Amino acid sequence: MRDVGPDADQVLEVMGTEAFENFVRELEKEGVHIQTERKPPKPPITIAPVRERLEYDIEIPRTATFLTRRYGKIEDLDVSGLLRLFELASADGGGTIRLTVEAAAHGYSLGEVTITDTRVPLAGEVLASIVQRTQAKAGLTLEFATLAPLVERYLRERVFGETVDLEDENVRRFLRREDVRDAVASELARALGELTAEQKPITLEPKPIKLSETAPFLWRREHLLCGKTIFNFVASYNAFESEFAEFLDRCDDVARFGALAGVDFSLQYVKLSGATGLYYPDWVVVQTTYDGEVNWIVETKGRVWEGTERKDAAVEYWCEQVSEQADTEWRYVRVNQSDFTPGDCRDFASAVKADKTQ
Repeated sequence: MRDVGPDADQVLEVMGTEAFENFVRELEKEGVHIQTERKPPKPPITIAPVRERLEYDIEIPRTATFLTRRYGKIEDLDVSGLLRLFELASADGGGTIRLTVEAAAHGYSLGEVTITDTRVPLAGEVLASIVQRTQAKAGLTLEFATLAPLVERYLRERVFGETVDLEDENVRRFLRREDVRDAVASELARALGELTAEQKPITLEPKPIKLSETAPFLWRREHLLCGKTIFNFVASYNAFESEFAEFLDRCDDVARFGALAGVDFSLQYVKLSGATGLYYPDWVVVQTTYDGEVNWIVETKGRVWEGTERKDAAVEYWCEQVSEQADTEWRYVRVNQSDFTPGDCRDFASAVKADKTQ
């Protein structure tokens, strides 16, 4: 599935016919082991807002798209400011590939084989391949003609730290390698993403997002009963999120909260690859303070991955802009599992304060 972070598990369930099971048994005879389960999977539950709990409803301002691409800025890319990735001395033209051969079923080595690579790609083929890969990584379309001369200049003048001849056989053979093309495209896509992405001032849509209007959805992961939410169950991805939900439910300064799984609320951000992605926060919390209610977007993180700060920046920008235009105050906090101990926090305010001091 696309746009799923590395901290989320993806499960493929295959329910086959009798003919499929016979096919699996034949694979077993050939030494390919496939784990099977005779018991049917547990049926999912339905999570939905409860009308009798409307006092725990929460409204989230709905905003227009605020991240756009300025494709006209592609031509402004300064390739001299990009990273030097390789040494020219490493671009040897040995023309051989060494392969390690292993038994697929058992994994033991069968030895090494060296084959001769006789075909050398044309410079135009190498260039086209890297341009297309850069487009895919950066999420750019219909920009081949604009990107091609920039990519060529980067390859010719900067990638090796010195000017090279792209017609040189050794250079072409080196740039044909999968890992080399991927490294070049990644560096270009990152720079292009940062160059062309532009944050516009956020504008509010007339109709807000109401948790009470969330369509019922099926849920197979963890779930629990809580009192301060409009939903019949709190949708949870793991034990840490369940623990956090229980913490929110017993906090005296939490008026109401909701898990955002199943809620149509997301924010745009620029990924490390340079492409534009959608970020789906975990929680919305309404806190009671002496100065009135404060709305929080909360992210619970079991592990902080590279690129998390970009999501943080996007939601902080959203909160800042929305607070200036709406009649409500919005803030953001990320709660890391490594920093959060429920017993050390008297209330939500202390949890937020503790997180800010990490």
